[in-house]
Amino acid sequence: GEVARVRITVVDFSLERPLVGLDLDTSQVSGAKLARVPVLRIYGSTSGGQKSVVHVHRVFPYILVRLDASLPVDLGDEAAVASLIVDLSRSVNAALNSAAAASRFGGFDGGAGAGPAEHVFAAQLRRATPIYG
Repeated sequence: GEVARVRITVVDFSLERPLVGLDLDTSQVSGAKLARVPVLRIYGSTSGGQKSVVHVHRVFPYILVRLDASLPVDLGDEAAVASLIVDLSRSVNAALNSAAAASRFGGFDGGAGAGPAEHVFAAQLRRATPIYG
């Protein structure tokens, strides 16, 4: 088959209602339904000069959180680590919902009165070695 190629001009994203059968619509952390999911939009043109926009689904932003060695959690204890991950995820959701409520935009989830949104899709423990010292 032929491969579609697009010379990228702009990339942005939007928060859209999940499409059945295409988007992941349930938080892996809380099991809550996601009212909105991120969709990347890639604007550009083909080699033939046709303008195009490509929508990319199932791409979620991520952050890395360094765990301090002084945490009162044994990283070998899977249940304790799972509990820590859920607590951290709930805290991130609460902080983002609080920030959204205080903003003039009325929330990340589609407007004023939409209620609390689920921002954390998944969370997992990763072991990594810093490469910059």
